[in-house]
Amino acid sequence: MKDKIIGVFTFHFIPIVCAFFLTVCTLFLFESFEVKAIKNKQLIVGKQLMLRGRNSNFEAGIQSELALAGSLSNPKSITIFGSSELSESTYVPYYFLPDSLHTPTVAFGHAYHQSFSVFCELLAMQKKIKKAKICIMISPGWFDTDGTNIAAFLEFVRPNFLKSIINNDIIPMEFKMEIGKYISSKLNDIEQPSQSILTLNKLYQNKKYLFLNDLVNELSASATVNDVIYSVKLPENTLPKASVINWAVTKKRVQDNFVSAIKANSIFVNDEYYITYLLDSNKVYKHGEASRFSVPENREFSDVKLLIQLLRMYQCEASFVIQPLNPYHYNHLENFNAIIDSITSVIEQNNFPCLNMFVTKKQDYEPGTLKDVMHLGDYGWMRVNEFLVNTYKLNKP
Repeated sequence: MKDKIIGVFTFHFIPIVCAFFLTVCTLFLFESFEVKAIKNKQLIVGKQLMLRGRNSNFEAGIQSELALAGSLSNPKSITIFGSSELSESTYVPYYFLPDSLHTPTVAFGHAYHQSFSVFCELLAMQKKIKKAKICIMISPGWFDTDGTNIAAFLEFVRPNFLKSIINNDIIPMEFKMEIGKYISSKLNDIEQPSQSILTLNKLYQNKKYLFLNDLVNELSASATVNDVIYSVKLPENTLPKASVINWAVTKKRVQDNFVSAIKANSIFVNDEYYITYLLDSNKVYKHGEASRFSVPENREFSDVKLLIQLLRMYQCEASFVIQPLNPYHYNHLENFNAIIDSITSVIEQNNFPCLNMFVTKKQDYEPGTLKDVMHLGDYGWMRVNEFLVNTYKLNKP
């Protein structure tokens, strides 16, 4: 009997204890040391060909990615991120500043391009954004959504961007986890997710520990994902010095032109827009109603704070423009006060310049700032141009 007990102890209990001990040690080592896969380098080389204009997204491929990398890394360039307000007009900064002040300016975005997408794009360009001149156009309408939708995320956060984020060891893990958290919440809405998307999802799902089988899969996946590096040759500085602009005269001219052209309405919007979108089938106009917001629970506000954290961490020369809604059209715009005040407070705390054009009362609104109920008009864009010139000292000899 004694021999049987000794045999069981020797051949069963001791191996179990050893296995348990080795498992604990293995998990400890995995948590204490960063395990790196051998990464291939994907070097994308090109020139900064785009010095003015807008890319609506990055689906044009490598050239649009190089346009972003070039604009961010060029110390003379201004990079603008926005959504549906980005349009084609003589007075938008990405035409006005290059054409009048000879300052390279490029914009990126269209409708639904919101804070989280911008956060991911800049994170992918982490090697390029230090001291970059970046202007974020914030639309109040963003806060009446559930944050960046998955279609916009997939459109703007391109495969190369995700590869760059995954394999850049300088990027804090907390930022990668934020993307993994977002992807995890939307995974069921993604058809045929890429390996990068699955990797970021797994990173978030595993959170603290990567167990042995998951670790092997993770390393295997990472080995096939290249670290993306953009090498952009910047153009020589052949542009003349900035011109002097009489801002008061120019702004009054474009404002007067807009107001004098309005014949069909008294709410200071473009007549064609008013007739097409604001009149019902009986040709009757009805005011819009502003939504109510819970600031702590607002996903877009959380994303704005995340974006500001990134801009501060990498010492970007960032600026913000908060656009208005038309108080002649919307009732109860005071519902936005809490969210707008919260945004401006975070921006001020991080010492970023901000042009806040949001108002709640008709008497505080400058006609022509918007061409409709929420998109900037020529006068509004001239206010933005003046703000950018003063912020980045573009008229300095």
